[in-house]
Amino acid sequence: MVETGRAPGALFADRQAAGRQLALRLPAFRGPDVLLAGLPVGGVEIACTVADFLRVQVDALVLQELRAAEDGSVYGAIVEDGVRALELETALYGLRTTCGENRTESGAVESARRRAQLLRCGRDRAVVARRTVVIVADALARTVVVRAAVRSVYARGAVRVAVAAPVGSADVVAALSDWADKVVCLHILPGLDSPDSYYEVCEPATDVQIGLLLAQHASELPGTHPANL
Repeated sequence: MVETGRAPGALFADRQAAGRQLALRLPAFRGPDVLLAGLPVGGVEIACTVADFLRVQVDALVLQELRAAEDGSVYGAIVEDGVRALELETALYGLRTTCGENRTESGAVESARRRAQLLRCGRDRAVVARRTVVIVADALARTVVVRAAVRSVYARGAVRVAVAAPVGSADVVAALSDWADKVVCLHILPGLDSPDSYYEVCEPATDVQIGLLLAQHASELPGTHPANL
């Protein structure tokens, strides 16, 4: 199921403003069994703002795009836990299986894990099993990236997965509806430019700033709220 709110050409003041607007579309996602998982870095900044409104736990979900050595094209994405998703052509024809590509994927996982430790300031990642997870991005621009995130949280035991973003490409939003239980996107456009172009303050927060945000939320874990899913 896809929920939309179309306003072509609209810009947000910044990612925090986008998070406040997005939170208004997510009132059902409350309670201790809900986790917001932001995709760094812009998605984590937005997820923290949404978490302030919904009073739910928030964490980062770190992944890396997989790029071909010969031309730099994206052929997939891999999450910090090693779960990956490949572009359809790659999966169908069994491409990117050389030793070089395997080394690329191993390096990407290690890079994602190091970044995850930095963002979490050494804390363990949030528990996903038996919870509803809302994956938050600052833009839905590439299906395979979010698909890897969805596969990861399902593999860790999530019972329901939603995807939420302030802006997204129409074809990506449509494709994700086959993978997630729900997709919420405020502005669906025929195509996307750089995600930064949709925010008047275009620079996302730094990893250090995101780490501080997550640490603040970790120290202010919400109490129990009645679930309304």
